[in-house]
Amino acid sequence: MAVLGIDPGLNKFGVAVIDVNKKIIYREIQRLQDFDRQNSLSSEFIFNALAPVLQNIFDKFEVSNIALGDGTCSKNFEEALKKFISANEKLSGISVHVINEKHTTEAARALYLECNPPAFPMSLLPSTLVPVSVEVDDLAAAAIALKYLKEL
Repeated sequence: MAVLGIDPGLNKFGVAVIDVNKKIIYREIQRLQDFDRQNSLSSEFIFNALAPVLQNIFDKFEVSNIALGDGTCSKNFEEALKKFISANEKLSGISVHVINEKHTTEAARALYLECNPPAFPMSLLPSTLVPVSVEVDDLAAAAIALKYLKEL
């Protein structure tokens, strides 16, 4: 069984699947585009963006729980997730757990640097000072899933 982590956001969201050995087995960043900012992000809009990503993940992996970060737009993401689960009979046993996102961006940076160690002379700097020039929303989702597993 695996845990799906989701890092919700206003312009994009990250997803990651963590296996029972706490290894990242899948990660992706998906952009939220073409929405009316006056109405913000509705759960219906998020559902339409999230559903194909979730379908792909549930087709490939045996996910037992979903860990959703409590940050930006998390309520609408939670509604979209519950709608997706209720529309898919085989997912009826899956629960959504809202997780405090505090320090997950730092954890995502650490995961990135662990997978992509900096070259000399940057390797001499503390990891908090090493610039990360890529988006890490997927790794933040992994950090959220790992935080959920740690809290169990």
